[in-house]
This record gives sequence, C-alpha cells and structure tokens, in this order.
Amino acid sequence: MQIYYKYKERGGKLIKKPNLLVLGASGGVANAFLHNLIHHRNLFNKLILLDKNRKVLSNLYIDHKALNYVFIHKEIKLPEKREEYIDILKRYKIDIVLDITDMDSIPIIEITDKVKINYINTAMNAEEKTVDELIYYIYGKKDKINNAVHILCSGMNPGNVNMWVRYGIEKFGVPREVIHFEYDTSVISKKWAPMMTWSIHEFLVEDVRDPSGIVLGRNKLKKLYPNAIKH
Repeated sequence: MQIYYKYKERGGKLIKKPNLLVLGASGGVANAFLHNLIHHRNLFNKLILLDKNRKVLSNLYIDHKALNYVFIHKEIKLPEKREEYIDILKRYKIDIVLDITDMDSIPIIEITDKVKINYINTAMNAEEKTVDELIYYIYGKKDKINNAVHILCSGMNPGNVNMWVRYGIEKFGVPREVIHFEYDTSVISKKWAPMMTWSIHEFLVEDVRDPSGIVLGRNKLKKLYPNAIKH
C-alpha cells in the first residue's frame, strides 16, 4: 500500500512519502537524530535502520513504537559488499539514504548514485585522505555523480554551525572570534564522568591526524600543523 500526504506548496497535489534508510543507526549521531525524528515521522513511509550492532534496539531514550522502524543487523563494507547493499536498497524500495557512519564516504556515494537513490551524509570520511582533501576530490566529480540528489557534509560542524554563524554575522556584524561548544542532552550523564556521544574514531582522526585551521575570510584558510591537539 502506498501512503501519501498533501504538500500545499505544490497546489495540494498528493506526493508519495519517501522510504528512508539510516546507515549507522546505533551510533551517537543516530541517537540524537532518532530523538528528533519522532516529531517528523509522518514525513516518511518506511523507516529502515541498519547497523553492525544492536545497541539501538535497547536504547531506553528513544520511542521505538513511535518510530515504527525495521532494523537490519548487518555490517555493510563497500565496495566489497556492493551487491548486498544494492539488494537492501531495492528490497525496501529506498528513496533516501542517510549515512551517519564513519565508513569511507566515496564508495557509498558512488554506489547509491549508480542506482539513482538520493544520499545525505553528515560528514565526509576516508582513511587515506584528510577532510578537506576528500571534499575537493568529491567536488571535482560532481558532474559524474548526478543520477540523484545528494547533500554532503550536512552535519553540525561545519554544516549547521555555519548557518548559525552566518545568521549571527548578519544580525550582529563580523565577530572578533567565534567560540563553539555543544550541549548534548541525548544521553543521561553519569555525574561528571567523561563521555563521548560522537564517533570516537572520527574524533581521533580529526584531532590527531588532520591539521587544524583558521578561516580568515571567504576562500581564505590558514592551516595549523601538525594537528588540532597542538593548537
């Protein structure tokens, strides 16, 4: 059975609800995403959650009944398991893939695009490239990876944070400096014990392997070597 909802901005025409696949559904980013998805669950038809571990199933802080999802317990390694991944996309008639994993991004984007399915990620990941190298690489291939709509690097920093900074500059003028911190309420804290609600792997990659930097203006970046910890 197909489910439809009215979209008034298009003259009241009935638009088919998309099926959403979430890759990395047991991770820290997914935890925060699923908390908020409850309020927008009516925008989607099928919700498919996929992860290599089952932690999301025992998560006490999300409303499993309201999310009404199908969980797939599987590790998808690409490009090695290309056919297995495509089979999941076709079997569940996926319209949008939300990638919140720390897997290499390029194979996922290329394979998803090949079968003409929309793709969104929160960050670009690769073992052998820094974040900026990876972004320049994928930007150079944008005319070849265009069989569907793809939104890349839509995460908190620099994604949503950039929008907040732009709003602040428009309202208050150019600041002397910007200090960014996050207040996470998605997991119950254990007093003052240190916690990591993000990807531990990506935290180490960005802090230890990749250089830091300062934005000096439009298209002006000063890199700070050797890494973020040093600065």
